[in-house]
Amino acid sequence: AGDGRRQRVHVRQRVDEVMDLCDLRRKARRKLIGSLSKGYRQRVGIADAILARPDVAILDEPTIGLDPHQVITIRQLLAQLRGRMTTIISSHILPEIELSCDRVIIINNGRVVAIGTPAELRREFVSERSYVMEVSGDAGSLSSLLSERFQGLKVNADEIPGEDGFRKVTLRSELPEDLSEALLAAAVTAKDFRVRSLFRREPTLEDVFLAA
Repeated sequence: AGDGRRQRVHVRQRVDEVMDLCDLRRKARRKLIGSLSKGYRQRVGIADAILARPDVAILDEPTIGLDPHQVITIRQLLAQLRGRMTTIISSHILPEIELSCDRVIIINNGRVVAIGTPAELRREFVSERSYVMEVSGDAGSLSSLLSERFQGLKVNADEIPGEDGFRKVTLRSELPEDLSEALLAAAVTAKDFRVRSLFRREPTLEDVFLAA
């Protein structure tokens, strides 16, 4: 009888711990699960999955269909699980995977085509460096100028200028070195152009997925 009592106390303590971890205390004993919002139902599902302290928890699309506030809440919950157990997330929402996961596995038709950290996968599958320049002036002249100075540079200036005359021009290079400073210097010293900004665009997991 004593062992059974201790076990019940242990179970209640664990339930309380998981409810606090998943921020379910406010809804406890007041609502049926079916009447909860989708975000809270997701949290209940995660609480159920981790209640028994598994070594591995597998979560399928934990943020799908949630509003932005609920997505942030689930993302914070997943961050709290780091170090407590191995969490495997299956999802097509690649920005969420990039924010939540340390390692990524890409599967195509049941076959693993890529595995590694997001940084490793970028280096392996995306050879181009991409830059975005916000500039006013004749886009054709800018394209010719930069293409002549930087061998193999691809310039996409198809975006229509805004009311202030500025447009975003995408520049792509397969050269391994960072061309940010050189591109900026070439643009600002040329006549008939005004440069408002330039930044290097890091490849996303969506870029890696398509390449893989």
